Amino acid sequence: MPAKVQRVVLVVIFLIASVPAIAQSSRKHPDSPKDVYQRFRQMDAAGKRLTRKGWYEASVFFVKPSPRPARFTMMIAEGEDVGDPKVGGDHAQLWVRYGAFARVDSSGRLYDPMSGRAYQPNCEIPMGQEYRLVHASAHWEFERDGKTLRQVNGPPEWRIEPFDSEPRIPLDIAIHYLTGLRDHTDSPVIRKNAERSLKILLDLRRSKGRRGASAC
Repeated sequence: MPAKVQRVVLVVIFLIASVPAIAQSSRKHPDSPKDVYQRFRQMDAAGKRLTRKGWYEASVFFVKPSPRPARFTMMIAEGEDVGDPKVGGDHAQLWVRYGAFARVDSSGRLYDPMSGRAYQPNCEIPMGQEYRLVHASAHWEFERDGKTLRQVNGPPEWRIEPFDSEPRIPLDIAIHYLTGLRDHTDSPVIRKNAERSLKILLDLRRSKGRRGASAC
């Protein structure tokens, strides 16, 4: 066999032998329960669920999501610490700890993060929350109307169950949300609520910066 032809044959053999290894290395590594939670929180903490579009985009992280309500609350919190999940078969649990400042509703009013009463200026309150995830193929997806759910089957994936209806956002995102609410609402009441809440949160951010630490 001529040397040139021999070299071509050897190159072809090498490429064919490399295909399985390339395919295996490029195969997507399955997400762990913690991976899924952290991808959800990356979207949630960026304020994506404060919009209608983002609310429905985030539904892929849940076994059975819920339609976006006309009114909802958000937790204003920072300093998230995610524990390692406890996995048992198709179920997993993980604990998350964070420092809560307040809750704010879609009409611009602030509330105490624990009692739900009218907000009183306070320091960061340590809080925790348990998340449960299920590894299953059956889940629910929205129809085009954004209200009707239908059960579907797909590749088994980790999804959060039950649904978490309260976005959790950092202080800066809350300030951005309230600024937009104040500037674009047609309601004098909502504008007044948002203006009052903005003043409180801006003062809190300045105070937080002076302390150098958010907790008391």
